[in-house]
Amino acid sequence: MSADPTIEALPVGSISDDDAAAVLLKRPPRTGLDLLLSRPESGVIIAAFLTANTPMITEGLGCGSVCDTQYLFSSDVLGTNTGHYPPHSKKYADFARELQRLQTLRIQAIRAFVEDVRGKVYPEPQHEIDIDEETFSEFLSHVSNLSNPN
Repeated sequence: MSADPTIEALPVGSISDDDAAAVLLKRPPRTGLDLLLSRPESGVIIAAFLTANTPMITEGLGCGSVCDTQYLFSSDVLGTNTGHYPPHSKKYADFARELQRLQTLRIQAIRAFVEDVRGKVYPEPQHEIDIDEETFSEFLSHVSNLSNPN
């Protein structure tokens, strides 16, 4: 256990062993090494050091290509966010614009449907599903049995 109660070393090995090592930060970095690690310019060089000198599998999020894996949030990749995009992200599609376009189409379609129903334009005869006389007679027989169970 760390002397600092805000940092917990998880008991899964150490950096120099062949096992994995993990550190859980319980608060945003503020002092010492934590402050160094919080500097944007330190990300790539520290990631490169850890990747080259430890058995840990490193995951990059703004650390360039020095890590073993790369990670981006799907909202960044798909472009669903309409606000700020962090400098490490890359938008591969513009789903936000497409979703807005689809929402506009939804509203137009629902308004057109309501207008057709109010104007008695919908439903038209081709939208009706009817039954034959024999089926209707059978239906009436069942209804009559329900109202006169004897």
